[in-house]
Amino acid sequence: PEQFMYSMLTRSQRISHENLRLRDAGWLEGYERWFARRAGVEVPEGHRPPPPMFTPFTVRGVALKNRIVVSPMAQYSAEDGLVGDYHLVHLGARALGGAGLVFAEMACVSAEGRITPGCPGLYRPEHTAAFRRIADWIHAHSDAKFGIQIGHAGAKASTRRAWEGIDQPLPEGNWPI
Repeated sequence: PEQFMYSMLTRSQRISHENLRLRDAGWLEGYERWFARRAGVEVPEGHRPPPPMFTPFTVRGVALKNRIVVSPMAQYSAEDGLVGDYHLVHLGARALGGAGLVFAEMACVSAEGRITPGCPGLYRPEHTAAFRRIADWIHAHSDAKFGIQIGHAGAKASTRRAWEGIDQPLPEGNWPI
């Protein structure tokens, strides 16, 4: 009932989490305490519980420190499927920023499965090693988890990078889709 009531109050987004605190601080603190307990966080009496977003979350044995997830963002900055320093800095910065889970952009399973020539791949050993470098850095310098979105462009393949003409075919060097 607690989660249902919270959802009913906030789902329209006209009432935010912090707006609930203004409207009924006692009720919200009780809800946050209940939520934290369910997430395995014991809050000592007299201490304010964390907002739900900052409680840990476990899925299939992977424990995240919080519920903040950096979604995969298409950067189109790989060279022949290979991620490099740009990706290390981009993804590493998000991990240092406090997210519980950082996703790399879609990595394609074949050269023909890339959307653009700038899409990362996971179809050659050097691709795996480049992603390993990023994963190792993130795990050494933060407590974030790292994930990769696996995909295939399908009929959208062999097109230009977004800033060169989104969904437009390559002027040359196309590959079969």
